[in-house]
Amino acid sequence: MTISATIVGRLGADPETRQAGQHSVAEFRVATKHGFGEREVSTWLSVSLWGKRGEVAAKHHSKGDQIILTGCSIYNEEYKEKMYLKAEARDFVFVSKPREDRPQREKPWTGTNPNLQSAPPHDDSDVPF
Repeated sequence: MTISATIVGRLGADPETRQAGQHSVAEFRVATKHGFGEREVSTWLSVSLWGKRGEVAAKHHSKGDQIILTGCSIYNEEYKEKMYLKAEARDFVFVSKPREDRPQREKPWTGTNPNLQSAPPHDDSDVPF
């Protein structure tokens, strides 16, 4: 069974990139928490992020950084008689600020996906109220 979701969590290790044929993929582990107090539980997911988005995520994120992954297909995978929770994400949003040792960006960091365009100004002069 596959579930589509948005995941908010922290990286358990630095993302690793590899080539899969003509495409690149970044793979990393993400810890999410739910519940509170004595009933707080951590869930670990193995996440794949394909293409340029994966390369950017791997370049700018490291262990401990908070990340939001969107458009995730979540599924169980059995390996050596154990069940693992896996996810393939379509996109991500920066939550943690870039660290000083990382390459600096040309534009100031805004905490959002740098590829998103802002909406054009809306003229509401014809609205009757």
